Amino acid sequence: MAEGKKSFVAYSDWGEVFESLPDETAGKLIKHIFNYVNDENPTSDDPLVKTAFIPIRQALKRDLAHWEKVRQTRSESGRQGGRPKKQTKAKKANGSSEKQTKAKKAVNDSVNVNGNVSDNASVNDSPLIKDQTQYKKMSEVSPSDVPEDELTYFQIAKAMYDAIERNIANAGGSVQRVQTAIYGNWVKPIRLMMTKDKVSRLEINKAALFAFSDPFWRSNILSTQKFREKFNK
Repeated sequence: MAEGKKSFVAYSDWGEVFESLPDETAGKLIKHIFNYVNDENPTSDDPLVKTAFIPIRQALKRDLAHWEKVRQTRSESGRQGGRPKKQTKAKKANGSSEKQTKAKKAVNDSVNVNGNVSDNASVNDSPLIKDQTQYKKMSEVSPSDVPEDELTYFQIAKAMYDAIERNIANAGGSVQRVQTAIYGNWVKPIRLMMTKDKVSRLEINKAALFAFSDPFWRSNILSTQKFREKFNK
């Protein structure tokens, strides 16, 4: 945890992860979390703890990055508070000009494939940006690249990606195929499981914790597509 940060956010959907674990393992996981946020660099030999901690660690890292950004912004604002008024006004004028320039660029960049422009368009809303993400490697995509309505599917797929890569490496196999995995190919099966197959996140978590700790299944489940195909088994 960063210097000066004395707390962290625990999310309600983590409850699904804890509910899917035996009480003893859930206790190990909560200790693992506190050791992590206190910079004790914890390790665990329990495969269930390792797998369950992946999405939690990602959320903690994302929150820490946001906290650092806010802290730096406030620090910068504090330093600017002592500047002369004329200089402050000049900065505001420049800031207004910069905002106008950025706004124009956002509209220009948000032209879609058909050449249409939305009156309220922005870079983040551009279908081109989302399409580009679909073809990125999983290892190159961060939560900030993912549309909010797809973030849950990405988090689940990324946790499986990390677990599969780790299991292959621990078995002495080549991780090259996993490392070239494409976002769209890995996230789509999870999306379909939850929207079409009507499988809950809790059910996915339970099956994943079992699959990636069982010697037979962890050597056979090497993608989210295969996980979906074998889920009922």
